[in-house]
Amino acid sequence: MDRDKLLESNGLYEFGVFRLDTNNAQLFVADESVKIAPKVLECLILLVKGEGRIVLKEEFFETVWAETFVEDSSLSYTISQLRKVLAEYDADTNYIETIPRRGFRFQAEIRKVSSQNLALKNENLVLEREKIEEIWIEESIENVSSAPILKKLPPKHSFIKKYSRIFAGLVLLLIIFSAGWIYFQDKKISRTNIAPEVANFEKDNYVITSFGFPVEKARAVAVQSDGKIVVGGWVGENEGLSDFAIARYEANGLLDKSFGSDGKVVTKIGSESDVIYDLAIQPDGKIIAVGVSFQGKEQRRFCIVRYKSDGSLDASFDNDGIVKDNIGTLFRDTAYAVAIQTDGKILVAGSASNAFDVKKLNIGQNDFALLRLNIDGSVDTDFGGNGRVSTHFGDGFDVAYDLAIQKDGKIIVAGTSTNGVNNDFALVRYNVDGTLDKSFGSNGKVRSDFSGEDDTAYSMLLLPDE
Repeated sequence: MDRDKLLESNGLYEFGVFRLDTNNAQLFVADESVKIAPKVLECLILLVKGEGRIVLKEEFFETVWAETFVEDSSLSYTISQLRKVLAEYDADTNYIETIPRRGFRFQAEIRKVSSQNLALKNENLVLEREKIEEIWIEESIENVSSAPILKKLPPKHSFIKKYSRIFAGLVLLLIIFSAGWIYFQDKKISRTNIAPEVANFEKDNYVITSFGFPVEKARAVAVQSDGKIVVGGWVGENEGLSDFAIARYEANGLLDKSFGSDGKVVTKIGSESDVIYDLAIQPDGKIIAVGVSFQGKEQRRFCIVRYKSDGSLDASFDNDGIVKDNIGTLFRDTAYAVAIQTDGKILVAGSASNAFDVKKLNIGQNDFALLRLNIDGSVDTDFGGNGRVSTHFGDGFDVAYDLAIQKDGKIIVAGTSTNGVNNDFALVRYNVDGTLDKSFGSNGKVRSDFSGEDDTAYSMLLLPDE
């Protein structure tokens, strides 16, 4: 389900003391509108429309944050804010159940009502909604995460208006104090991490490297044949605006000054979020980085970048060093793993979002996805018919997190698959041409449940005899 469909008509619901109108994206208690942040409201709508089923974390990311990259912490914070809004009016009811490591479920009784039964006659309610949207401007995911929920003040708090100037002065003092504290903390951090490349494995057993951005995260590591260490991830102003980032270290942990700018490289792919999830080193020393690139509204693509050994983009790879590709029909794909075949061809695995309701094209499922590129970055059309393969276990979320190539050239992909209740280990084996190897498991697929709860495979390794 995409964001536009989430906010479509036919959504008039009642639960507890609340009325939810998805036609106008508005929550009510009696005939009074509830002030609520847009992302918080969208999470509520998704939960209510789930009608008691578990809404997986991936569904929130696919729907509410389809246009940007966020982590679990953003979802957890937004749900906590939703709980606060609901508790403001009904503290005795626990509306939202947390399903550990999986998602959330709306556990209150939901009644769907007709439009004539919903009190929307007062045009001031629509105007109030417009005022809320004007007040709540979303500059970034982090701004949303840190912004306070706007609450309805009961009459007994009307004294705030009388003492508004005093209140404003206190707020100003608080802002000045906070700014000063942050300034000195930054100074303290900068003093602590002066010339972090001076640290090394032999002396300190760790290395801290700053790219100079507010947010920096490492996601992948690969070791070259000469012992140098390549680390990839992303850096940016926030989680909604990031770029590919790579650092290379000597074997002792010192930054390799011959790589990029003093050992570091930042690559801007698009105008939004770009994240590295995996790395591979070619026999000639070139570096392959794969991940995701957000391309406008609700679109994500596999992103593959090849660097020369000095950190510069390899222009012989698809003319500019960068390949962006989609496997799924909904254009919401993410690459999580890469492996290089003995013939130099590049295999990339991840997830692709496909529509399984052809008429509506609004109900999506995540499938295992594979892409194979030739050495020059062009798509290998001998693989899977058009260079791309999408495999699903059922109607749900299937995500490939790692892959490995056997000695005979067969490809094994590992990840997770939703069985309708929880997540299981999932394995798929493909023949060299991308077709399913039906001698493996059940028609090329294996799903394993270890505990009756969530099981997810993030990495894999082939034994020496394979």
